[in-house]
Amino acid sequence: MTQKTSFKSRLKQMLSFFLSDLKSCNTFLIVFGIISAVAITVCFTICVVLGNDSSFSMMLSALSITGIANSGIGEIELFQYSSASLVYLISIVFTIIYTVRIYSYLHNKRKADLYGSLPIGRATLFIAKSVSAYLMSIIPAIFFLSLISIISVCSGHSVVSEVTKLFPEICMGTLASISFFGLIAICCGTMLNSVLMFIAVCVAYPLSAIFIKGIVVGCFDGFYVGIFKDSVIMNALNPLAAYDGINVIYWLIFSVVCIALGAFLAKKRKAERAQSAFAFHLPCYIIKVLVSFLAGMFLGVLFGSMNVFGGYAGFVFGFILASVPVYIIVHLILYRGFSKLIKTSIPLGALIIVSCVGVALCCFDAFGYNSYVPKTQDIKSAGFYDANSNYQSKGSAVGKNLKDMADDITDKDTIANILEAHYQLVDNRNYSVKNKFKNTWVSMFKDNVPVFSEISKNPDYAFAYTLNNGNIVTRTYSSASAFEETESYLTSSYNELDTSDIIYSKGYIKAYSPLVKADYKDINTFIVAGFDGKATDDKHPDFVSSKIIYTDDDGTVSYSKNYKNTAEKIKEAFLKDLDNCSDEDFAKIDQMTDYADHALDVAYVNYGEYESFIKSEPDAVCVIAIATGDVNSYYDGIRNMDSYNGNTAARAQVVYTVPKSFKNTIKALQELGILNSKLYMDKDYLPGDSTSYKEYTGEYYYDDYTSSSDLYDYTDDSYIDDSEY
Repeated sequence: MTQKTSFKSRLKQMLSFFLSDLKSCNTFLIVFGIISAVAITVCFTICVVLGNDSSFSMMLSALSITGIANSGIGEIELFQYSSASLVYLISIVFTIIYTVRIYSYLHNKRKADLYGSLPIGRATLFIAKSVSAYLMSIIPAIFFLSLISIISVCSGHSVVSEVTKLFPEICMGTLASISFFGLIAICCGTMLNSVLMFIAVCVAYPLSAIFIKGIVVGCFDGFYVGIFKDSVIMNALNPLAAYDGINVIYWLIFSVVCIALGAFLAKKRKAERAQSAFAFHLPCYIIKVLVSFLAGMFLGVLFGSMNVFGGYAGFVFGFILASVPVYIIVHLILYRGFSKLIKTSIPLGALIIVSCVGVALCCFDAFGYNSYVPKTQDIKSAGFYDANSNYQSKGSAVGKNLKDMADDITDKDTIANILEAHYQLVDNRNYSVKNKFKNTWVSMFKDNVPVFSEISKNPDYAFAYTLNNGNIVTRTYSSASAFEETESYLTSSYNELDTSDIIYSKGYIKAYSPLVKADYKDINTFIVAGFDGKATDDKHPDFVSSKIIYTDDDGTVSYSKNYKNTAEKIKEAFLKDLDNCSDEDFAKIDQMTDYADHALDVAYVNYGEYESFIKSEPDAVCVIAIATGDVNSYYDGIRNMDSYNGNTAARAQVVYTVPKSFKNTIKALQELGILNSKLYMDKDYLPGDSTSYKEYTGEYYYDDYTSSSDLYDYTDDSYIDDSEY
């Protein structure tokens, strides 16, 4: 008759095992305590003693600038960062040590027989051991993290958020790691196999996922890689990823499943399996397949990108050449010989077939993904992103934001222009199998190496379509691509894609232009620029810029008086003219894009070039230039609207021509004093102040001399008199 043990008795049994494990691991706990205490003391001493050192202060500033630490970081904040990070890392190392030590009873026949003779169920024993490993891991770590927080508070500083979030992260990561290792330990017959399998899974799985993602993104041009960001799939079997503090619900479920499955297998596990290769063989198959797949993908993609045997055949050759030997080697390590090698080789054959077929589907574009562009009659609405002119208040044009853009433009002519640009971009791409394998490497480096990861945050071009059946089609294209036949993947020819018909269309301006959409806090440049008169035989006009919002050389954004009212008045008038503009007049404006693009540069060239230029566009009055994001310097930013860095999330720059037909805009500019009655830039009468140009805008203007020394002549009080010329 089976005797049932009460829950209270089980708790007592578990407590006794915890105390026993605590005694067996006390040496490691003492070592952990000493190392952590010394690390905290060293960090505190260095940070406090060097707090007033100038070099130390420069280092703190560098940490803030690079984004490693928050701005305004002081010595105590740095102490928190450094000491907590060290305790965090030390805790992870000792968690592995405790866990290996505590589960060692599963891999020693003498211990297995001893524990098997005790009046406690195998499942209860396994759970008790898991709880012991968990408590011995997190309690010391939480103690020292709390000690760091107490020291900071006693020093008159609050605990930084980076330290606070370590508490739940270390609890979650430790739980996931211990529960997974416990499951592996149950399945393995030796501790060496358990450790090797744990390391292999934590390394091979995420790297294999990166290769799969690389193949998908590398072969399917325009596929948005961001869907994999922080995805559970990328680290589903890597419990160390739980230390990141994301996907908490998944890791909780993962931990519970591992503990429950481990307890179930503990009941089925035979004691005599201790010190044999495996108690249960399924994990062994998983490890051999994962490691073989990783090796095969590496050599296969390498041969494919080198165009060995024409590309795809090179991939197959490389995959087999690497995966088969690695499969055998892993088997020899885990089984200590060739025992059962042939019998367990069926998964290898399946791996080769599935991998080669899957890669073939991607390489040969079996689904027509790369060439697909919707037909005009199938499109209900569309959206388009150009990195140089599209303002995104949400910060990016990818993922859900891009899908939301699919409803922005309904004008058929603009949609036709978007499709034409899309066709042009696709036609210019070289989708050879060799380039697809090359692009696999590009995508993996771009998405996983921090130096290159910034490149993939925002595309150079993006297309979004809402079809008549309700489906949404999106494509994103980055300049970092192997599909462009250029010497460098970081500079591609499709940056020359002509999108002027799109970005100067009514629908695009209303949907994406920073003139319409940008918040004033994001704008660093808002100017109205043009020439101050008509050319004569003895004098040529100056190019004048009325700066409403502008960026100084030091990067400081400055504002004129009543800049919001001034900008709003110009914007409202421009949009009113845009609405009232006939298709014929708007076509003329579209043809004046060269004037808008080059007017700022013409001021620097000689008189003859100016004369021919101004005669080519007699209807052009002035230009409105707007930019958002960070700009290197004001003058460089105005002359080269592409010279942007830093904040690319809201980056956009546009220059619009104001034609004579835009009566409302011209009237508004005249009322503001920016234009005079002859439709030239007015240096004397400006908005807000009828006597002082400087007080309104802090103006600058320059002459179009041929001498390079005169290119940047400017004055604060009056313009340069060039009548002698």
